[in-house]
Amino acid sequence: MAKIRNPKDRAINLFDSIRGRFIISKALYTAMDILQQEKRPPQSDIQDMKLLAEELFPICGQLEAYKDNVRNSM
Repeated sequence: MAKIRNPKDRAINLFDSIRGRFIISKALYTAMDILQQEKRPPQSDIQDMKLLAEELFPICGQLEAYKDNVRNSM
């Protein structure tokens, strides 16, 4: 397979991969956590991020739920 040199094409390929979706999911969940800690959290931004995370990029949420299930079953 030829190496892609164009940064935009590399970014598109990453976005279309499991790794890319994981990175976006992790970024969304991290951002939501940080925003919740603000003195006046931007609730509409957090809700939109939550929608994106749950419906399009659920990987991190699923991993956390799995970890919780494992912890609770011990």
